[in-house]
Amino acid sequence: ARCRIIAGKKRYEIDLSRSRPTPLVFDLTEEKLLAANVPVPLTTGKRSEEISTALSEEEKSLCARVAAHPRKLLAVYPPGWTGILNSTQSLFNIHTSLPEKLTTATRDGFLNLIEESGCESLVLSGGALDHLHLAREITDRSPSTRIQVVWHGSFLQASEDYAWRGMRLMMDMARRGHIHSIGFVKEGMAELIEQQGLRAGFLMNYVDRIPEKASIHADGGPHLGMWISNEGWRKMPYAMAAAAARVDDGNLHFNGERKRLVEFARLVGLKTQAHGDGLFGAEKLAKWMRLMHLNLYVTLSECCPMVPLESLSVGTPCLVGPNSHLFRDDRYLFDRLVVPFPDSSESIYEKMLQALEERDDIVEAYRAYAPGYNERAKRSVEGFLDLE
Repeated sequence: ARCRIIAGKKRYEIDLSRSRPTPLVFDLTEEKLLAANVPVPLTTGKRSEEISTALSEEEKSLCARVAAHPRKLLAVYPPGWTGILNSTQSLFNIHTSLPEKLTTATRDGFLNLIEESGCESLVLSGGALDHLHLAREITDRSPSTRIQVVWHGSFLQASEDYAWRGMRLMMDMARRGHIHSIGFVKEGMAELIEQQGLRAGFLMNYVDRIPEKASIHADGGPHLGMWISNEGWRKMPYAMAAAAARVDDGNLHFNGERKRLVEFARLVGLKTQAHGDGLFGAEKLAKWMRLMHLNLYVTLSECCPMVPLESLSVGTPCLVGPNSHLFRDDRYLFDRLVVPFPDSSESIYEKMLQALEERDDIVEAYRAYAPGYNERAKRSVEGFLDLE
């Protein structure tokens, strides 16, 4: 029962529950109600100077960076969505985290940050439902802010309730004009969305770091790394573990406790080492990736996984499933790293043996491939931001 009136950087709230059923007339220049005999309490919102003093030093620094950016750009992502976090930080040079579920305080704080920074190009990366709902309020409050969404999913995820809700909400908001355009990191999705009369583009995930040579792996082994964020129908570890069990002296390393995986490894005679109790930060993940002879990320469904790119960027090959655009334009890397049948432990095992044998050659091939790929990826980002 409250009404918010926004005029530039002024905000007012009116308690409608205490008003009479009479039209309200509000003079924004005089900052007062003109309708006679309407006892409506009026709360004047914070001015820009007050907002500025309420921001932390880190937020003020972020506002200054956004204001100085040629596009006045800011990308946001949910902090707990690891792959999306890493992708967003790679794709956009000014970024910040925003909780997946927003309280009134975090929502208002973010709206203040957008207002104070003068942000004109906002990228909502990941498609968290609360983030998408913000789009309406931001465009109502700051019409000059253009909002773009980057969707890190695939059409198969329409089977998942949360993703399905997000997909429908995102497209509805785009049709209503609250979202300017939608970017996809899975090739082929943008074309279908464009057929629906919406602006869409394709962005290529990349890691802007190229190794000088193959990494120095840990002694013993072979050490095989499997760094998956969460176990589900799209990311099943068991075919990879079964393949690893066939490698002589193979030692499988992974993040988190993963009780079922440990039990499965015992069942098939595979040595394992668990590291940490959950997800790794970027530096710790890079450290463990470097120490492996080979990393494994053979999943059943992906948009475009970051793990293989992160692994290769530190000098360790990584096997991947045949479900993204990665390495399709390089015959050697595609043949050595892409497992054609991701649910087949036999298929994974064959590629593992080949990759272990040609470890140094694969990294050298990636060193030659990465500059051109990264340049095309950067152009894809600029093309998305330039959508008219």
